[in-house]
Formats: sequence, structure tokens, C-alpha cells
Amino acid sequence: MKCREVFLSVDANADFKAGREFYDLNSKKAGDYFVAGILSDLESLSFYAGIHPLFSGFFACLPVAFLLPSIMKFMKSRFG
Repeated sequence: MKCREVFLSVDANADFKAGREFYDLNSKKAGDYFVAGILSDLESLSFYAGIHPLFSGFFACLPVAFLLPSIMKFMKSRFG
């Protein structure tokens, strides 16, 4: 398996820092969990790049762990 380099855009880096600060306001452990989840997603992207959609010439993925509550809320509102 070929490992690829992962680059964060300036905007993504700013979002990463803002996310950490946001979750740290709730709890230090929440901030740590956020960072661990994002780093896991980035590591996954480096190994599995090529199966993700291309955006501006780069493979990209959304952080699944932090979308899950929104997805669950949507599913509940849509399907009861």
C-alpha cells in the first residue's frame, strides 16, 4: 500500500485550531478527543487516498466522528 502525504489548507488548519478551542471550552478531554479523531481521519486519508472525492485536485474527506451527531439528528427527524 502506498502512503501519500496529507496537506491541510490554511482554512482547514484554522478550522482544526478553532475546533480544538471550541471543544476545550467544554472539556479538555473533549478537545483531546476532537484532535485524536481528526488525526485518525488524516492518517486514514494518507493510506486510502484515491477512494475519496477530488476537490481542487486533492483527495478530501470530512471528519466522520463529528458529523455523526448531525447525521443522527437528521435521520431521526426524517425517519422518526
